[in-house]
Amino acid sequence: MIDPQWREELGPVLRTLQIIVGALTAGSVVFLIIAMILAGGIAAAADNPPILTYTALGFAATILLVRAIVPNVIVATGRSQIAQGTWKSPGGHQANGAFSAMLERMGDAGRLVIINQVRTIIAAALLEGATFLLLVAYLVEHSWISLSVAIMFILALAMHFPTRQRLVEWIENQLALLEQERQFGE
Repeated sequence: MIDPQWREELGPVLRTLQIIVGALTAGSVVFLIIAMILAGGIAAAADNPPILTYTALGFAATILLVRAIVPNVIVATGRSQIAQGTWKSPGGHQANGAFSAMLERMGDAGRLVIINQVRTIIAAALLEGATFLLLVAYLVEHSWISLSVAIMFILALAMHFPTRQRLVEWIENQLALLEQERQFGE
C-alpha cells in the first residue's frame, strides 16, 4: 500500500521546479522579443543560402530526438535504482538538511520527485538551447522558418511548466511502476 502523506510535502519542491521552468521559458521569450526587434530593422541578405538556419534546424531535430530518449532513460534508471535500493540523491540535495529530511519523510515518492526534477530540467534545457540557436539563426539570416520553429519550441518549453496535479499523477504512475519492478525483480 502506498502512503499518500507525500502529497502534503510537494509544495516547496513544486515551487522550485516552477521557478526553474518559468525562468527558462521567460529567458527564451525575452530573447525572442529582442531578436524580433533587432531583426526588424535590418534587410535580409537574399544572395546567401541560410546555412545557419539549416544547421539550427538540424540541431533542433536532433534535440527533439535526444529529448524523446534521455529523460525517459533517466526516469527508468532512477526507478530501477530505487527498486534495487541503490539510488543516491544528487549531491545538491544532501546539503540542505531540511530538504533532505522532507525527502526522507516522503520515502520513494521523495526520490521520484528528485528524478522528476532532473528529468524536467534536462528536457526543458534541451528545448531552450535549441530555441536560442534558432533565434540566433533568425537574427543573422532573418529566416522566418527559424523564427517559426523557435516559437514552437518556446510553446513546447512552456508546456513543461509543472502543476501540482500533473506532478501527483506522474509520481503515482511511477510508484505503481516501482511496485511492479519490485514484485517482478526487473
